[in-house]
Amino acid sequence: MSRGIPLPEALAAFRSVRSDRDVVVTTMGPARDWMAGGAPHPLDFVLVPSSMGQATSLGLGLALARPDRRVVVFNGDGSMLMNLGSLVTITAEAPANLVVVVCDNGAYEVTGAQPTPGSAAGRVGGDPIDYTALASAAGFRSVHRFSRLADWEEHLTTVLSGPGPTFVALDTIPVPGGKGPRSPGPAPDRARRFMAALAAPVLALAIGAGSLVAQTAERVTPVRVAGSVFVDRNGNGARDPGEPGLAGVAVSDQISVTRTDGDGRFAMDAAGYGLVFVAQPDGYQVRGPFWKAATGGSVDFPLAPSVAGGAFTFIHASDTHVSEASVARIRRLRAMVDSLKPAFVLISGDLVRDALRVPEAEARGYYQLFEREIAAFPVPVYPVPGNHEIFGIERHKSLISERHPSYGKRLYRSFFGPNYYSFTVGGVHFVGLDTVDYFDLWYFGHVDAAQLEWLGRDLAALDRATPVVTFNHIPLVSGVPAIDGIDEESVAPSLIRLGGRTQLRHVVQGNDSVLAVLGPKLEIALGGHFHRREFLRYETMAGTRRFAQTAAVTGPVRGEGPLGIRSGITLYHVADRRVDDGTFIPLDP
Repeated sequence: MSRGIPLPEALAAFRSVRSDRDVVVTTMGPARDWMAGGAPHPLDFVLVPSSMGQATSLGLGLALARPDRRVVVFNGDGSMLMNLGSLVTITAEAPANLVVVVCDNGAYEVTGAQPTPGSAAGRVGGDPIDYTALASAAGFRSVHRFSRLADWEEHLTTVLSGPGPTFVALDTIPVPGGKGPRSPGPAPDRARRFMAALAAPVLALAIGAGSLVAQTAERVTPVRVAGSVFVDRNGNGARDPGEPGLAGVAVSDQISVTRTDGDGRFAMDAAGYGLVFVAQPDGYQVRGPFWKAATGGSVDFPLAPSVAGGAFTFIHASDTHVSEASVARIRRLRAMVDSLKPAFVLISGDLVRDALRVPEAEARGYYQLFEREIAAFPVPVYPVPGNHEIFGIERHKSLISERHPSYGKRLYRSFFGPNYYSFTVGGVHFVGLDTVDYFDLWYFGHVDAAQLEWLGRDLAALDRATPVVTFNHIPLVSGVPAIDGIDEESVAPSLIRLGGRTQLRHVVQGNDSVLAVLGPKLEIALGGHFHRREFLRYETMAGTRRFAQTAAVTGPVRGEGPLGIRSGITLYHVADRRVDDGTFIPLDP
């Protein structure tokens, strides 16, 4: 092999970006140089002594057992040849958190440097095996090859964060006379320590640090998209000659935020969840959907001048829980919209009866029903997801696999686009947040790091005087848990164990991180989830902070519980960029 990467330097580059949550499995030559390169980590598993070829199978088992952790396997090419069947087994299970790195030096280095049957020297005709071709044929989602250290270092972070399972072939330089790895200690003791480290959930630690990026398995491979944001004067949805572009309008993939140029044009590598959206600017209304699938090619957003001015009203509704049995409730909401004539309606989650614990056909039917009902509203409707929109995660009830293409929040996005986004009306910036996270079988209140970073980018270009209204499902702040007490018996108990700590499940964990990003711009934070109207006001050093929940559309109709809570909506009046405290309006006489 005429060129290649020194194996110690390749491993050192990875070590420099390795997360403390990453599990690293090494064997043979990679194990020798990994142990020589630094102090052991509790989540290192050095597969020495071992049967050749088992590292990839072990990595697969670990990735399936702990989907919250990235598992990286450094394998030798000789070891890979001993278990090529594991590549097909890996892609059959398709763990998004598994990275297999094959260090290809073309030799059985630790047994005397004999050429492997995959190397040019070991094959009649001298044509080496292309491991990336094998991985692609097996069905790996991301496949890479590197022959230069600089390229490996440059692309390492992108490779590790891309959609998995991931396969990497590193052309490495053989070490003549290289010795085999020595066991770092008795295998049973090492296994017990490793299992103890692996068993410690990382979720609570990640939440505390504000660094958790949830649902990484739902991320997609970046796709180049380009298009324009323009004034659609003739209303045909296409940009015709003479229709001006709008400059400085934000377009996002839920990760990055770009702004249109002087002609209203933009281009970006959409690396989020498979879609892009336009943040509707003040004075305009998007014609049609404000989001589109990021499939490459041209993506245009037609806008029309808006009739909303500096004074307007909007309705905050929540928890519609639509089903055929309850559809009369959302139609009652629509009748009130017809009467009150707001500029728009916010619906803060639990749109459908349930997608958590039911089969796909049932969940999809609820989604389709909600879609049909809001299409009949006379004004724009802006939804965000609640816990009941997360498809299939209660797998013991839904019998849905984590590998289902609509699993988690994918089903929501396929119907309603981004699960967090923003728009501006009358000088007020509205931000729909997704405050429902999930881990394994459980949902809980949380805003992940990717969303927090997007929020900061979204707010960065706002005028300092622009107030921000957030709306989301699980509240940032609420007194309801103190009123209702601790529920340990229902299907959604009040407490959840995360990382060995007991935490409240139905308010946002790490809400201080969200409030820090919002800062003094926060005008009022709106939520749902608790099926009741609640209003909290805090006087702080930074000014008044208001947190308000609205009641549920679905009910109760007559009043329920010791406080007699009932179904209703909240009507807000906006004038000169200020939002009032809202007026509760019961849905029933």
